[in-house]
Amino acid sequence: MKRVLCFIMMIVTGVVFAGCSNAEDAKKYDIQKAGEEIVSQIESASQMTKVNDDILTSFYGIDTADVNDYFALISTDSTKQDEVIMVEAKDADALKRVQEKIQTRYDSKYAQTKDYLPEEAKLIEASKVETDGNYVWMFISADADKMNEIFQGTAA
Repeated sequence: MKRVLCFIMMIVTGVVFAGCSNAEDAKKYDIQKAGEEIVSQIESASQMTKVNDDILTSFYGIDTADVNDYFALISTDSTKQDEVIMVEAKDADALKRVQEKIQTRYDSKYAQTKDYLPEEAKLIEASKVETDGNYVWMFISADADKMNEIFQGTAA
């Protein structure tokens, strides 16, 4: 009986420590630093408009109560579909809601451009909504790979 109890305690302890290490291993991204570097290093991004809380809510439908931090840019040229958004959600539930809103925006942009602006649709199609921990991001741009590299470079 003692052996069984010891075995069960070892399993419980292992699970507790494994759970703790996952939380500690989660990456933290510096969204503002990534945004500043994207704007300074990528010409197309420097020509975009920075998104404020009102635009975040109206364009994406994201409730700012779900967000710890964000950085977003949108193109002011209606023929260009370039867009940058990086969000740190408050928690896992908020992440699901934010990810869904960004995915909806992505799907809508693609649907609107696939027949009207096929080259822009290709840019959208080559992009995707990505997540890591409580972070979600989307880069729609000819420079999306470079933007992603910059963002990933801020991980701690």
